[in-house]
Amino acid sequence: MRTMFAWLFVGLGLSLPVAAGNLNFLKDGPVGKFTDRDWEMMQETTRTALDNAPDGETVSWSNSDSGASGTIRPLETYDMDGMRCRRTELSNSAGGLSGNSQFDYCQQTDGVWKIATPKQTPAAN
Repeated sequence: MRTMFAWLFVGLGLSLPVAAGNLNFLKDGPVGKFTDRDWEMMQETTRTALDNAPDGETVSWSNSDSGASGTIRPLETYDMDGMRCRRTELSNSAGGLSGNSQFDYCQQTDGVWKIATPKQTPAAN
């Protein structure tokens, strides 16, 4: 199961930080019900949204064969350490389950998107 979830990120040209290596919690969510085609569709849609969608635009996918569907919406584009980064909101549903999450991705010099930990803004005094 972990291999399948890791494939999500690798297949997108994304890489996981070491701290996010335990992805077993995902098996209880909608992505745990995904077919291979659902994964492919989500990966294609996520790449498209990260590469091309303006902030605030929702990009959707839907697999009529499995009934699974999802969206990704870039919320904000920013620079961190010279990299183009995007904060996103993802929603997926499959097998009667639905879930939402937010991730920040930064694009590496080779074009690969990597899940990032955003820098914290110091609290105002």
